[in-house]
Amino acid sequence: MKIFAKITALLLVAAVCVAPAFAGEQDKGTAGLQFLKMEAGARPVAMGSAFVAAADDINASYWNPAGLIEIDNKQVTFMHNVWVEGISAEYLAYAQPVERIKTVKIADGKGNIRSEDRKEKILAFGANFTYTGYGSIPKTLETAGGLYGGQDGTFTATDYAIGISAASKLLTSGSIGLTVKMVSSTIGDYSAFGAALDFGIIYTINDYLKAGFMLQNFGTTFRYLADGANVMFPSNIKAGVACKILNTKEHALMCLFDVNAMTDNVTSVNAGVEYTFNNMISARVGYKGSEPAGITFGGGAQFLNYLVDYAFVPFGDLGTTHRISITAKF
Repeated sequence: MKIFAKITALLLVAAVCVAPAFAGEQDKGTAGLQFLKMEAGARPVAMGSAFVAAADDINASYWNPAGLIEIDNKQVTFMHNVWVEGISAEYLAYAQPVERIKTVKIADGKGNIRSEDRKEKILAFGANFTYTGYGSIPKTLETAGGLYGGQDGTFTATDYAIGISAASKLLTSGSIGLTVKMVSSTIGDYSAFGAALDFGIIYTINDYLKAGFMLQNFGTTFRYLADGANVMFPSNIKAGVACKILNTKEHALMCLFDVNAMTDNVTSVNAGVEYTFNNMISARVGYKGSEPAGITFGGGAQFLNYLVDYAFVPFGDLGTTHRISITAKF
C-alpha cells in the first residue's frame, strides 16, 4: 500500500511538473475531434470539471474509469447537452459492479467461531455512447481567385464515440481503470475513424482525501478518408485531489482541485465545491480555467433511486451551455 501511495504521489507531481511542457510542445487549437471535450455528466461539469479524483459514480466512465469500482449497484444515465451555436450532444452510459461471495470467519469473543458469506466487489464494467450533431451548415463557395463567397446549399456534420470501460481494485486503497473507445467523425462527404484509450488510477489516502491521475484520449492517427488529412486527438493529462471537508448523515461538503494539460490548449486549473443535504439535495459551484467565463454552477436532487442533475456553464461571447442528466440505480 505504501508503494502504491508513493507511485500515485509521483504521478501527481509528474503531471503538475510535466504538464506545462507537454501542452507547450503542441500547437494550440490544432487538435480535431473537439466533441470529445464536451464533458459528460452534469454533476462534475457543475463543479468546474474537477472530478478526476472524486469520480465515484457512473460519470467515472468519462472522468476516470478507475472510479467505476466505487459504484454499488447497476446504474444508467442519460445527459442532454445544449451547446452554443445550435450544437447539441447526447450521452448515454451504463455501469455495473461485479461481485463474488467471500466466506469470512467471525469470532464472538467467547471462543466461538462462525462463518459468514459476504459480497466483495472485484471488478466494475461500463459502456457509454456519445453523439454530437451540428445541424445544417451553409456550404460556402470558393472562387477561381481563391476567395470565399456565396453559398451552395448546406451540409451536415456529426460525431460519435463508443467506449467500453473496466475497473479493478489495486491493493487495498487504490483502483485502476481503462476505457477503450471507437470514434467516428463525418463532415459532409468526408468521414474518419479512429480509436483511443483512457487510463486512470485513484488512491484513497484516508477517509477524507483521495488523489487521481488520468491519461485521456490517447489514440491512433485519425485520418479523413476522402482527402487523407490527419487529425490529432485532443489528448489530456490530468491530476487532482478530492477532499471531504464534512461528511455526516445530514451534511456533506467536498472540495476538488484538478490540473489539466491538453495537447491543443494551455495548462489549466479547475476547482469545485459540492454541498449535499441529507443525501437528497446538492448545490455545486466551480471554476474552470480553460473556459472564457470560468465560473460554473448547478445542482442535483435524488428521490429513491433516481437522480436529476443540472449544470450551467457560461461560454463568453458565444453564449451559455446547459446540461441535464438523469440517472437511475437498480
